[in-house]
Amino acid sequence: MITLGKMAGNLVEESYLVGEVPPHMEGWPVLPPEVGPNWRLVDGEWIAPEPKLEPVPEFVSRLQGRIALHRMGMLEAVEAMTQQAGGEIWIAWQDAGNFYRDSLLIAGLAPHFGWSEADIDAMFRLAATIKV
Repeated sequence: MITLGKMAGNLVEESYLVGEVPPHMEGWPVLPPEVGPNWRLVDGEWIAPEPKLEPVPEFVSRLQGRIALHRMGMLEAVEAMTQQAGGEIWIAWQDAGNFYRDSLLIAGLAPHFGWSEADIDAMFRLAATIKV
């Protein structure tokens, strides 16, 4: 069995595992077994496509958010900061049933902890994977 690739420039558009080369695939390049659609051939090296990230959830449950922060080693620091901030931040931290990605709570925590937008997205993706 060999893998043949339909190319568009240096991009693999389609790949097929075949026993014999069919006439309509004659001239198609033979690909290494691990190469498939969306791989690129750059200077003689096969480059894998960037992995597709799961969409960022709009919200996660309080439980998911707290476990994610715990796994990241940040739960105690976030709890201390929100308690020290007091007011609506403390109330939101203590009583929210869900944590929303675009909430004022998250926007207020981010600069204090140096979280980038990508960091927050990663935290929400992690939290969404937590099932209890």
